Amino acid sequence: MLIYIVLIRPCGVHMRCTAFLSLFIAAALAVPVGALSQPLEGDASSGRQVAIEACSACHHIDADISSKGAFPPSFEDIAKLPSTTELSLRAFLRSSHVTMPNLLIFAPDIDDLIVYILSLKPQSGSSRP
Repeated sequence: MLIYIVLIRPCGVHMRCTAFLSLFIAAALAVPVGALSQPLEGDASSGRQVAIEACSACHHIDADISSKGAFPPSFEDIAKLPSTTELSLRAFLRSSHVTMPNLLIFAPDIDDLIVYILSLKPQSGSSRP
């Protein structure tokens, strides 16, 4: 009922808020649910190759090679972090950082690199420490 009352106000701040809210709801409903849960496109073996070429000068990139708190962290240590997700890796790889060189990695290579790093994440029930 409150929304209905706000919607019939003819002008002012409420009108702008209502217009914004209406556009936000329309945009949210326009996103297909399937787009939110699409699997990541990429190839882990190609991602490993990208890692060798672009990242291995500083990072240990192979599984079972942990840097045990060293800097920069190994890819396995990065994968073990609870905060390591497709979204967090994508944001990180597209941002510049003081402690890393500014690398130009193209979108398909970023997808492959993300799939490779996530493949190093321990699976639930894994015996690896």
